[in-house]
Amino acid sequence: MDLLKLEKYYFISLLIRKFEQKVEDLFSQGKLFGTTHGCIGQEIIPAILLDFIDIKKDSVTGTHRSHGHYLALFNDPKSLFSELMGKKCGILKGKGGSQHLHRDNFYTNGITGGMVPVATGIAMAEKLRESSNIVVSFLGDGAMNEGYVFESFNFSIINNLPILYVLENNQYAMSTYYKTASAGDFTERLKSLGMRTFEAKTMDIDEADNISADAIKYVRKNKKPAFLNFQTYRFCGHSKSDNCEYRTKEEENYWKNNDPLTKMKKKLKKTKLLKIRNDVDNIIIQAVKESEKAEYVNPREVY
Repeated sequence: MDLLKLEKYYFISLLIRKFEQKVEDLFSQGKLFGTTHGCIGQEIIPAILLDFIDIKKDSVTGTHRSHGHYLALFNDPKSLFSELMGKKCGILKGKGGSQHLHRDNFYTNGITGGMVPVATGIAMAEKLRESSNIVVSFLGDGAMNEGYVFESFNFSIINNLPILYVLENNQYAMSTYYKTASAGDFTERLKSLGMRTFEAKTMDIDEADNISADAIKYVRKNKKPAFLNFQTYRFCGHSKSDNCEYRTKEEENYWKNNDPLTKMKKKLKKTKLLKIRNDVDNIIIQAVKESEKAEYVNPREVY
């Protein structure tokens, strides 16, 4: 991977991580309310994969854990902080909160696997329009046992839809280890349906980049569905109130020792590394400052 691309991926990944860490900090200060689902540890997936997407033409659907997807697409932490704070300048004027985001052709909701059928419908529309646009639909391992998710997989294959399903397998559906609740192998399930499949590990940055490019290229060229199984790990809990008692320290340390951000950091020149870190810190500080000063949405407008 060339240095310019590595710098870009590191910047976006670090921006996502610093954002999520600041969100946790704001909750502890009583400046945010409700709940949130962080993606600390998973940042490299949106940073790499969504670099191949034109959100003005293509469509992307996320999950309840989609801060990283949003930031990778739009590089706009202020609008996301403002949304979480219920401010008028938020993405949806403070009405969507953490889990319900929409901007351009990016959509999320809080239902497990809930956007997968929606994304499949969008892909059907693109096929009927005979466009060259594709759809990327993110889902977690907890969604892999939902009936409507498999109906969507089946429908996309039968109709040859231009959609890439991206599984962010962070090992746990809330507190349930995926192998204790899911029979067989996720990739093999899709192979049995006749769908083209890809697999990548976030700890291998070059592999993640190459396979993401291959998967996107396949869907664009063939106008057929594909499934990309990303092996990853969330360093944080399922939500802000989760202290991860269901995981061992040995397991957590293994994944943290293979942190993609640490691996990228080692490949960057010290001067460039410091500049990126300073830039990201300043962006986050300024975004929070402006969001805190922003006007709250008028309660009469909420409904």
